[in-house]
Amino acid sequence: MNAEDLCTESAFTNYAGVEDNEDVALEMQRLTDAGFVTQFQAYEDLVKHLGAEAVLSRIGVIERIRNGVVRYRIVIDSKRSSVSAATRRFERTLLPRVLDVVYDGLDLLAAHRAANPGVPAELEFLIADFKDAFFIIPNAPNERRFFVVKFRGTYYLFLRTTQGSRGAPLTWCRVAAFLTRMTQAVIGTETARISTYVDDPIVVTVAPKEARDLTFGVTLSLWSAFGLPLSLAKAVRGESVTWTSANLEPIRTDGLITGIRVEIKPSIVQDVQAATDKFASSNLISYKDLRSYVGKLTHMASLVYVMRPFLLEFYAALKATVQSNAPAHSIWTKQISSALRWISALLSGSQGSFSRSYDLDTHLGRGTAVEVCLDASPWGLGGTLSINGVFTDWFASPLSAEECQLLHIEVGSSACQQTVESLAALVALRAWHTQWCQSRAVLKVRSDSVAALTITLKLKTTGHGTGIVAREMALDVAYACYAPHIAEHVPGVSNVTCDMLSRKFQPGATYVVPLELAGAKETLLLPRTRAYYKTVGSPTFDRK
Repeated sequence: MNAEDLCTESAFTNYAGVEDNEDVALEMQRLTDAGFVTQFQAYEDLVKHLGAEAVLSRIGVIERIRNGVVRYRIVIDSKRSSVSAATRRFERTLLPRVLDVVYDGLDLLAAHRAANPGVPAELEFLIADFKDAFFIIPNAPNERRFFVVKFRGTYYLFLRTTQGSRGAPLTWCRVAAFLTRMTQAVIGTETARISTYVDDPIVVTVAPKEARDLTFGVTLSLWSAFGLPLSLAKAVRGESVTWTSANLEPIRTDGLITGIRVEIKPSIVQDVQAATDKFASSNLISYKDLRSYVGKLTHMASLVYVMRPFLLEFYAALKATVQSNAPAHSIWTKQISSALRWISALLSGSQGSFSRSYDLDTHLGRGTAVEVCLDASPWGLGGTLSINGVFTDWFASPLSAEECQLLHIEVGSSACQQTVESLAALVALRAWHTQWCQSRAVLKVRSDSVAALTITLKLKTTGHGTGIVAREMALDVAYACYAPHIAEHVPGVSNVTCDMLSRKFQPGATYVVPLELAGAKETLLLPRTRAYYKTVGSPTFDRK
């Protein structure tokens, strides 16, 4: 790589406003005092030290406002200097989700209940960030010439991995993963679990206070023994904490912990609402703004997973291979107008709060057992409902002409089988909505279609017809107390009852109601006209 082709010393300029920013000056001096960078007053001295030409990158400044206090973080813009383009990554880091912490907490509560029947559980969290995480890792000496900035006439050579480079997150996350696993091995898994999101670890423990004190003390002492700097001034310990994008707190019933409540931080919801309103009032949206917006929505969707189907339209716009006549690095708002309307409707319906309650009994599979079994044929849909192992309802339904046109289904053709199988799940859950959404029911959905189960459990799919079905199902799940809990694959040869129901309308087929459904009643379904599909028009919500 020729450094002069990337950024010559004479042509270098920082972004506007950076040179006059006193916060940048203070941060550069702090990094120097900490030994993370070395200063050079002359470019020739820098080149002599490196033994090669330096590649200069601009300094980027990220403004963050927390609790009314403005803070600035500097990053090295390796993308504009083409250093990122010359860097190869061979792996990805899998980061924990907020729900992983929730499920860890529920598992610990369940273990406590089993080991100490009748003894109230005590749950507590500990959060203590690693300080200057990326700067903990030294960079390779032969790569340092690619991490140089110039500020107020002084050259700064970075001796540690830098925020803004492609490799720094991977190297740090490898170290963080090792530290997390080692810490978990030391404190054990019986009463405590630990997750680390980049530089933000969280420990959840269910134990008496003395045991919690010991767990937290051992954890912090172990990290300190390794010389890892901790932001102890920002450390938090308690029942209710804020971690990454969400607030976590226990649910209490009659003084006993019966679950965990998780809520997306109101600031994130407010940012997304503001961006949604801004986009809706403009004809053009920049790729940069849209990527930031989709990133926040993806963060929200990791908790409120009913948002997932509505993200497909945004991803399609960002990754479109066909050029539109929009200005460079922009898209027309009308390309994503439908998705924007639905995100706006979901945000309005949330009344500024996105939260979910995770009940311990539901997590343990206790409560009313509601089982929905499904199948579909190229001519129709079939489903059964059983409560605590007893068949109570069933349906057999043909495919309507309007839904075939809307979902691109050809009656009698197996080419659309994934869409039809997914449609069966939507029809069944919507028809028997009252049986599973407002009570502590353990809902199991059984089907011989992996596509249908994936949509039901994760609301995750691709394709035109299945995309519409997923969005419809998202609306049904959005305001339910509990989402589908279990999805179980049934081999096609074993799904005889529902297969018979789905083939009621097959030309030339002989149909009789299966004997096992003799004591169950037939559910009369609503006509599936275009009005049945709420997400294909302007968003409206019926909250009654």
